[in-house]
Amino acid sequence: MKYLSYELLDALSAVVRNGSFAAAAEHLGVSQSAVSQRVKLLEERAGTPLVLRGRPCGATQAGALLCRHLDDVRLLEHDLLTDLPHVDVAVSERPVTVRLAVNSDSLASWFPEVVCRAGSELGLRLAIVRDDQEHTVEMLRSGEAMAAVTTEGARINGFRKTTLGTLDFLAVCAPQFYSEHFVVGVTSEALSRAPCLVFDSKDRLLHGWARALLGRQVQLPGHWLPDLHGQIRALTAGGGWGMMPKHLISGELDAGRLRELVQGRPFPVPLYWQYSTNSGRVLRDLAGIVRRTAHDMLQTTE
Repeated sequence: MKYLSYELLDALSAVVRNGSFAAAAEHLGVSQSAVSQRVKLLEERAGTPLVLRGRPCGATQAGALLCRHLDDVRLLEHDLLTDLPHVDVAVSERPVTVRLAVNSDSLASWFPEVVCRAGSELGLRLAIVRDDQEHTVEMLRSGEAMAAVTTEGARINGFRKTTLGTLDFLAVCAPQFYSEHFVVGVTSEALSRAPCLVFDSKDRLLHGWARALLGRQVQLPGHWLPDLHGQIRALTAGGGWGMMPKHLISGELDAGRLRELVQGRPFPVPLYWQYSTNSGRVLRDLAGIVRRTAHDMLQTTE
């Protein structure tokens, strides 16, 4: 590839980020034919396929690298234009979008405050991809995200890590559910029969709590319910037991609509913020907002 055309890279990124050529055309304000031609030209220059055609479209390994490069350039450009106050206003005030990977529990509790602060203090737009906190780190490695909330304490090459604190989870259920399924207490046998609520196939939080409590692995029959607030409704209705962030269900606990399976057995999950070191000042400033918000709303480890 002799040179990189950012008009072509914009087309590639729009297809990958929006999932289709039609959506990319709408995003860019051009025809779908123009997007197809630009992506085809970029693939010819790169000498390799860049888009996985499908529903939705995705990126090949080479395509992901180019999309990541464009993200880095846009953030560095934002830093540069901030330091050049006489640049044309229409250009210098173009909002910058940062792709993040954040777990559902954080999105339902403390992370919305980060979104508000990032917009008001930094003028950023955040594109948040949701996944389990144990798997968001894979989005960093693949280039799908530039920063993420993770549970992985080991620093990834090319990323800076900061400790945020812990999110305390409680194993809870409705009182009537407890009376029906845990007459003799929370035993391996009772847990192997009582239905539980898990987010999806990646959700291993309940298994971790049971293993910490009983000292061994337990098979847990459950429902997949990929919505946190939907899970709370199902729990209070007696549909199963599950793991919930402590501060998110304090009202249900105080009102007696939920109770702990085992009193005084919280399951603390450490959270970290990892972000690319190659993207200039923007991600450092965003990391500061994340740290301050976490300090205000999470259990600190200090």
